[in-house]
Amino acid sequence: MGNVTMKGLVFLGDRTLEVRDFPIPRPGAREVLIQLKCAAVCGSDLHVYRRPRSYFEGKPAWIPGHEPAGVVADVGSCCKRVQVGDRVTIYHYLACGHCPHCVAGYLQFCSERRGLGQPHTVGPDADYMVVDERNCLLLPDQLSFEDGAMIACIAGTCFSALRKLCPSGEDTVVIFGQGPVGLTGTVMAKAMGARAIGVDITQERLELSARLGADAVVNPSKVDLVAAIKDLTGGAGADAALETSGSRAAHQAVIRVLRLNGRAVF
Repeated sequence: MGNVTMKGLVFLGDRTLEVRDFPIPRPGAREVLIQLKCAAVCGSDLHVYRRPRSYFEGKPAWIPGHEPAGVVADVGSCCKRVQVGDRVTIYHYLACGHCPHCVAGYLQFCSERRGLGQPHTVGPDADYMVVDERNCLLLPDQLSFEDGAMIACIAGTCFSALRKLCPSGEDTVVIFGQGPVGLTGTVMAKAMGARAIGVDITQERLELSARLGADAVVNPSKVDLVAAIKDLTGGAGADAALETSGSRAAHQAVIRVLRLNGRAVF
């Protein structure tokens, strides 16, 4: 590799940012150097982007992001599972790798976990990044780098939630919030065979939800939400609900729209 520096994005606060030069990181024995091809923007990135400049004072500049996909450019001497040229997406929790949670595959519960793209880590909003080999997920050829960036956070979050709900072709699932996470949940619920009802207070999002396959959409700012869901389910209520909006009102409404013995994930 001829270059020794790379470009990386830095948040400065008050919705400002700049591109700076950084040294290209070198992988350790069990680490992998990734040449980034795509990095999605998460809502949590926007929260940091909108923070005041005072939040960044006294902190070293760090590269944000945690939804990447790219190509393996170099591997450490002890790496066995991935090789140079592999297309990968990255699991965004960095963990110890040997505690009971990590051994079971739940890196997000590790007591030493850190989030990719947070202070003292290097995120993917750059030309290159280094991660542990265990964080690399091989990307099938039929999936684009854009697909891989989606899988890295948003798609995995929705898929995990829907697996807990276990929807079938006999179920009606209400998805609260039709932003990026909720729309992904709507698409996945449909792919699992369920009838999907999208709920949001923004009409534009509801229209997009319908175009993406929602069987029905409800705007609780215009109609009685519980009555509308009851009407759409023959008076029984929904079989399952996925709450993605973070709204307190939505949290309370979830229970009211479910049938007896219904299921919910928040």
